[in-house]
Amino acid sequence: MVFLDSDLMIGVLRKDAAAIRALSDIENRGGPLRTTVINAVELVEGAVMSRKEGAVHTVDSFLATLEMLHLDSLAASLAGQIIGNLKLRGEQIDNMDALIGSITIAHNETLVTRNVKHFGRIKGLKVETW
Repeated sequence: MVFLDSDLMIGVLRKDAAAIRALSDIENRGGPLRTTVINAVELVEGAVMSRKEGAVHTVDSFLATLEMLHLDSLAASLAGQIIGNLKLRGEQIDNMDALIGSITIAHNETLVTRNVKHFGRIKGLKVETW
């Protein structure tokens, strides 16, 4: 199965036609819709920053329909390795992206995102674009 990245979920919440089609295609494959708690943080933060009435409630309602995967000790170790190895190569990645990537890898899943620039740096992460 796949994990939904924040950019796809934001697109769905904004009623972007491409994002809605991508989500529909994923749903048609069967299985649960999944994301990470880190993506949930990003979505709620964006809702708060939008200052739109009811935005947090809308995000919370959407997230309640998804299976939420958490940061465990394996994913935490992987995130530390991802961040450290990238820094040693002189590259940077947002820590939130490293955490999302590590949870995805720990569950042997594929991340559905348009943010290939950042996530493509994570060795061993399977990425599917939408």
